[in-house]
Amino acid sequence: MNFKLALATLAVTAIALPAVAQTSPGNIDQRQANQELRIQKGEQSGTLTSQEVQKLEKREAHVDTLQTKAQADGMVTQKEQARLVHAQNKTSRRIADQKHDRQHDFDHDGKNDRSERRQNRRNH
Repeated sequence: MNFKLALATLAVTAIALPAVAQTSPGNIDQRQANQELRIQKGEQSGTLTSQEVQKLEKREAHVDTLQTKAQADGMVTQKEQARLVHAQNKTSRRIADQKHDRQHDFDHDGKNDRSERRQNRRNH
């Protein structure tokens, strides 16, 4: 009987441990760094306009604030953890959406290239 209980406990721990590790504060910091890198690469490649970069960085700052508040008492509760993960998921989706929309700044002049092309077509 004790063997079955120990085996069941071991199985539950093996399943639950990756979920806990996935949302640890260290992983949150790494994910933040990855998202900031994605924003920088999007800005450098021109797939993000300067306005999009500003908005995305503001979202990143919001996640940083949430993390600071969650860690203020020395312990991050499950509810705080869920809120952080949700905010990061939302930011990640927003980065992907903005990088793949039709607004680009490939010439890095701070203007939306699509609207410039549209304007040039009207003039010709």
